[in-house]
Amino acid sequence: MRKVFLLSFLLINGVAFGQRDTVKTFYDYALRPVTEANARSYKLVYKKGERWVADEYLVKGKILIKSISYSVLDSVRDGNFTSYYKNGNVEQEGIYSANIKTGPWRYWTENGKLESEVNYLSNLDTIVKVMREDSIVRRLVIETAWQYQRKNYEGIKDGICKWYHPNGVQSSEEFYKHGKIVHARYWNEKKIEETFPLVDFYDDNDRSFYYNGDLNEFLRQSIVYPKKALEQQLEGNVRIKFNIDKEGKIGGLYVTYATDNIFKDEAVRVLKLTSGSWYLRLNHNRWWDKRWSSGDTKFFTTIPFNLPVQQ
Repeated sequence: MRKVFLLSFLLINGVAFGQRDTVKTFYDYALRPVTEANARSYKLVYKKGERWVADEYLVKGKILIKSISYSVLDSVRDGNFTSYYKNGNVEQEGIYSANIKTGPWRYWTENGKLESEVNYLSNLDTIVKVMREDSIVRRLVIETAWQYQRKNYEGIKDGICKWYHPNGVQSSEEFYKHGKIVHARYWNEKKIEETFPLVDFYDDNDRSFYYNGDLNEFLRQSIVYPKKALEQQLEGNVRIKFNIDKEGKIGGLYVTYATDNIFKDEAVRVLKLTSGSWYLRLNHNRWWDKRWSSGDTKFFTTIPFNLPVQQ
């Protein structure tokens, strides 16, 4: 059924695009088609045997993406794929099958260091089955041809995947079964193995934070109820944005919401007392993004104010 569906929209788009041997399209910074005078980059699509090859370049000539698509012009990525940073270094390399990453992929940082080695499911029938069962992407077989062909799915992790610290030391080795993490090992930048709770994340945005202890109990014992709120029998919540550094210290506290301004100062005071007692679960146990170490990435927590129970 999947092959019939795929073939159907390929034929439809083959007629729509026509049979040109070379097509050049210009794009702006938002990847919208524009004239050459306003372009940041352009895509050059040309016939190579029975397939189409799509290369993307900056207007100044540096290659950004080199990929092979189906026999339909500029549609489904299928085959070897390589993308590049603006400086010319390889960003990622692997194989697409009908717009889905399959098999082994490798990723590098902009300065050329190996960032990760990830294995994805290769069998398309199994991929579709897993997506249906987990309700991850039902659109794979039901959305329209145009929507389908413009979507590049990340793929489903399967098998051993490795990530690396900026200094080249392996940060984690995670084993996945049909997209779900089964077990993992982690190392710090000095090659010392570390232990973390196993968390099954939906995607690579696997950063979370937690307090070392019972935060609710700490708040209950530490909050000094504002006198005016007590007199007026007020209850409420204060939502605070803050950052966490590598040592678990917090800073940059900012109140984003308060039921009543009466609670603000006390909420900030109490949260400051927790500094040094937080743990940050990083992206595959790494501090890759400079935003993390500079404190620009923010977290949120809510401080509740409930009237003391009368004895």
